[in-house]
Amino acid sequence: MCGLTGIVTVKNPDPGPSSAEADIRALAERVDRMAERGYAYCGKSGHCLEDGYLGGADSIEALWRDVRGLKREQALFAIHGDPGRRARLAELSGRVAGVVDRESRRLSERMGLLTAREVEQMSRHIDRLRDVAWCIDREILENLDKIAAL
Repeated sequence: MCGLTGIVTVKNPDPGPSSAEADIRALAERVDRMAERGYAYCGKSGHCLEDGYLGGADSIEALWRDVRGLKREQALFAIHGDPGRRARLAELSGRVAGVVDRESRRLSERMGLLTAREVEQMSRHIDRLRDVAWCIDREILENLDKIAAL
């Protein structure tokens, strides 16, 4: 019964403004900034991989929290009802996945040149970004597809 209630809620939300569009735009900007602060940036700028890699742990955790916030009722309905928003969210997931792929390759290529602590930090950040992409793809977009199919 709870699953049905959740579906009915998404299809018939409370009226009111949604910030999903602004949220997706802001998330995309943050992902772009993170992408600029990958391994290559840390090496060129002298930033420590432990503190500034992909924008740092705080930025990555904030992105994770905010993406999960898109699963809120009002945000889900706004995304569900607007194919353009869905497309922008799918694009965002692709951008995150691109950063994950690029940084995973760089980590593999340079693993022997890095300290164990740097490898651990890079791996942790890459894994969290992988979680972000998975949340968008599976927990938001795939579930909305299932709801639409009902």
